[in-house]
Amino acid sequence: MYREDVFDLIDRLARADRRTARYNLLDEVLRATGVSHVGYVAFNLPTRRVDRPLLSAIHAASWRKSYAQSRRVDLEPVIRAGFGGITPVDWRLLDRDDPVVEKLLGEVLEFDLGADGVSIPLRGRSGEYGLFSVCCAEDASSPPPRRRALIRRLMVMSAIFHASVRGALAVEPRVDMRLSDRELACLRLKAQGTSDREIGVALGAAPTAVRFWLETARARLHAASVDKAVEEARRIGLIRSASNGFIP
Repeated sequence: MYREDVFDLIDRLARADRRTARYNLLDEVLRATGVSHVGYVAFNLPTRRVDRPLLSAIHAASWRKSYAQSRRVDLEPVIRAGFGGITPVDWRLLDRDDPVVEKLLGEVLEFDLGADGVSIPLRGRSGEYGLFSVCCAEDASSPPPRRRALIRRLMVMSAIFHASVRGALAVEPRVDMRLSDRELACLRLKAQGTSDREIGVALGAAPTAVRFWLETARARLHAASVDKAVEEARRIGLIRSASNGFIP
């Protein structure tokens, strides 16, 4: 059931055309798993917007307003703990003697949000980082196996959700069109299925040099792999496709 739920979530998130729709969908899915509230904060997202955190939460409007006005995003112990590592943060392990922790947990109880939860740190390839948090409706004394199963599920869901938000907000990366003649030649030959060794023979260079040129071309085109770099070079017209194969 777990796997089917996750794949269903991926499909439904992909079809959601607005970020608010994604939040509503995620809230629906998580509530069905015994989670009462969802919060998501992200910094350094690759967008054209002002450099400020993206914060959204399935909480009462009064709490969201209080949270933003008091700049709790800069002080919250969950955020400090989450951004300090890469492993999930179980709120039950926070230092309850810390005055900041005590104050915040008192406030979340006042707003009936629940003081038992889990936060999942998130990292992205563009240097962004985020935190996906939930309040657990289940009793804090739930068996460890059940707790671990919930955390594993949240790790998958949070990664899917973060990727969907990143994709919705991301700016098309600027492509450096100034590829060298050697880089272009390597891409053209690679597009024909030529091996690195054969490209080296054709260009009078060592295979290591060929791999270097392919890697620099990949980086300039902001591609995830050499194959993706070839596809991008075709898309933007650096190399062209003819009926009899690739031509410069």
